Order: sequence, then C-alpha cells, then structure tokens
Amino acid sequence: MPTPPDPADPYRHDCPWRRMAAAVVAAPTDARLSVTVDVDVSEAVAFLEAGRRPGVRLGLVHLVAAAIARTIDEDVPAMNTYLHRGRVRAKRSLDVLLTAKVPGRDALTEIRLAAAHTQTAYALAEAAHAGLRHLRTPQGRRATKKTYTLARIPWAVRRPVFKALRGMTSGLGLALP
Repeated sequence: MPTPPDPADPYRHDCPWRRMAAAVVAAPTDARLSVTVDVDVSEAVAFLEAGRRPGVRLGLVHLVAAAIARTIDEDVPAMNTYLHRGRVRAKRSLDVLLTAKVPGRDALTEIRLAAAHTQTAYALAEAAHAGLRHLRTPQGRRATKKTYTLARIPWAVRRPVFKALRGMTSGLGLALP
C-alpha cells in the first residue's frame, strides 16, 4: 500500500489544483503512454551477458520494464493514479503490461507484471515467462478467446459498446470481469 501523501506537498495525489484540472480537462481516452528515445544500451547488454543465469531468459525488455516501474514509483508517483468521483486516487499497485503473441494465433495479448516497481529484472523475466507458459495451457487459451469476444461485435456498434464500457469502468469506477 502506498504511503499517504504529505498534505504540504503540492504534487500529492489529491489536492485542489488536481481536482480543478479534473473538472476542466477531459478524461483521457487511453491509459497508455508511448515514448521514443535513443539510449546507449552497451552497459545494459554487458550486464545481460555477465549476469546470465541458467533457466532465466533475461532481456532488455525486462530491464526497461523494471526501470520504468521504479522511475514512476520513485520520481513521478502521480502517473500511477486514477480519477474517482472527482478525486485523484493512488493505485494500489504499479503493474507493467508486456505484449505477447498468442500461441497458435495471429493475435496479441498482454502479460501483466504485478507490482513491477518492487521486483528485480530477473523476477520480472521469470513472471513474464510464466505468463507465456500460462498462455499455452488450455486455461490460458480459453482466457484469450474470451478476450477477443468483443472483437466479434459488428463494426457498426463496436465503438458505442466500447465507449459505454469505458464509461462504466473509467467514469463510474465499476469493475467488469
């Protein structure tokens, strides 16, 4: 559980200027953030080569996931918040989603790495590969099929259905399985 924000901190999660911003600015339509940067990864590659462990497939994506999660948690915790009934709330966990190819299909799905800010890159790599192994099980294949249920909605009504679902989950805070 995150520590409660300091009331004197102007960057705390819930404060008057954030409440005003929530009323003035429209809600985001997508919770994803995409960034393109050029980074010298020679030290990271050297770390990967020096730290190879049997049975663990550690890659740059796991190092980046760990770095991003820690950076958000330590330097920009306000990014890990959500708006609920006009108040900014801190999320209970900082999760990272990795995209993975669905085995046997021409489709993509996501693997959730829970509490990524508290885990090492090795632990994230192990969790990612456990998620991939789960996708290959019968239960994982059934879950993936359920994920694509909404894609079978006719295109003419798909967008209104998605907007309604987004309004129910993001706007009203309802949890839909």
